[in-house]
Amino acid sequence: MAWLASAVLPEIEPGATYELRFRARAIEDEQALVEALFYSEVEAGKDHWWKARKLSVGEAWTPCVLTATIPLAAEWHDRQLSVRFHARSAPVAVDAVELVRVEAGSGAQHEPLANGGFELGWTGWGIDHVSMDMLYRTTVAPSFITDDHAEGATCLHLPPQNCIMGMRYPARPGVPLIASWSA
Repeated sequence: MAWLASAVLPEIEPGATYELRFRARAIEDEQALVEALFYSEVEAGKDHWWKARKLSVGEAWTPCVLTATIPLAAEWHDRQLSVRFHARSAPVAVDAVELVRVEAGSGAQHEPLANGGFELGWTGWGIDHVSMDMLYRTTVAPSFITDDHAEGATCLHLPPQNCIMGMRYPARPGVPLIASWSA
């Protein structure tokens, strides 16, 4: 099971380039991995689209950026774009989230992102508890930290996805078995 924090973004312009900017830090360990994603849900007649980046952060607040160019209108089909964060290896704090539209030659245009500093709790954000065929086991839900933050009065605390390192799967002769992983 995995806990994810996600938010639906304001209206997105197809073909434009966006940066998801945020600050993150490891909470308990010297280093931790945080994953940030732009993604669209699978909708009728529309494929899932996503761009992700895993970032290693230390004990100090670290500026992080995920950049993605949205497909052109003919390919985008008015999908709804969201962002998602989750911790990969150890607890991570996330704060000061903003969406920036990058325009060639004219600088950056900041797009409103509801509650990017988490001062209003889950307002504008969602929390998802996803079962991933028992590959991940964590019982600690994301929460908020008020005594240590990059900006404002609070930040998001993401628990790690505790991954089971080994698992048995039945295999049958002549039936392909496909395994995948990320590190």
